[in-house]
Amino acid sequence: MVAIPFIALAYYGQTRNVNLIVLGLLLHGVLDLAFPHVSSVAPKGYDIFCITADVILAAYFYFRFNKVGRNT
Repeated sequence: MVAIPFIALAYYGQTRNVNLIVLGLLLHGVLDLAFPHVSSVAPKGYDIFCITADVILAAYFYFRFNKVGRNT
C-alpha cells in the first residue's frame, strides 16, 4: 500500500510534470528516516544512505529538468 503513491508520483512525473518525481524522491527520503524505527530488518546506516541517495537524485532531477539559473 505504501508503494502506490510513489508509483503514481513516478508515472505522473514522467507523463505530466517532472517536479512530481522530485516530490516523490523527497517523500521517499522521509519514509527512509522512519523505516528503521518500524522495522527490525533495516541494516545499520540504512536511513542515512537512502536519504542521501534520495536527496541527490531529487536535486539532479530538479536542476536537470528545470531551467534554474540558466540564461536561455
